[in-house]
Amino acid sequence: WSLFIVFVLAFPVYAHLQTNVLTHPRSVPWTSHFWSVLGDVKTNTQQLFIVIAVLAYQAYSNFDAVVRTLYRRVFSHQNLLEWKTAAQSERDTSHDLRSYVRLMGVAILLSVISVMLIVGFRPLALLIAAPFLLIWIFSPLVAYRISLRPPNIQIALTSVDIKMVRMIARRTWRFFETFVGDDSNWLPPDNFQEDPQPKIAHRTSPTNIGLLLLSTISAHDFG
Repeated sequence: WSLFIVFVLAFPVYAHLQTNVLTHPRSVPWTSHFWSVLGDVKTNTQQLFIVIAVLAYQAYSNFDAVVRTLYRRVFSHQNLLEWKTAAQSERDTSHDLRSYVRLMGVAILLSVISVMLIVGFRPLALLIAAPFLLIWIFSPLVAYRISLRPPNIQIALTSVDIKMVRMIARRTWRFFETFVGDDSNWLPPDNFQEDPQPKIAHRTSPTNIGLLLLSTISAHDFG
């Protein structure tokens, strides 16, 4: 069952890898595509580790949200529209280790309680549970480390890299140049389907519009 839970957590993280392996973008060398996919595997593995590490705290957070919602909807009828933007949360939270321990300390408490329950009812399961319990105990430290700002490293691109990036930029701009116009009220479509027959998805979103604006600015800057 522990492996099944890990599989459930891992599936959405790795689900796209099959598509990435089988889909080779045109004009991108196979070696570059391989290293790109390998980099995705490394990133996805790190993401899975983080998902498992914060699982105990996320369980508490979700349970707290459910209880608060039910209490406010059924009994108090207060603070029904209480919410906070991500920017406000960033400003209101100190990004030091003590703050993370204070915020996520419930994960440590849940781990200790779990150890006591396992020892009391099924000691043989402690060996299987130990990796999960240890990572939950150290989850505030994990959250603190991944929240640190990465070092600002500038890497000089080679002429081959510059050519490849410019080709990607040209293909990206070509999508908007082709499909955004009077027919679409100057709104970008969601996607263009090539197979089994050409078809344009005539719907848009703030993300599509944002990409259009960024691509237009980039095309202007590139001349």
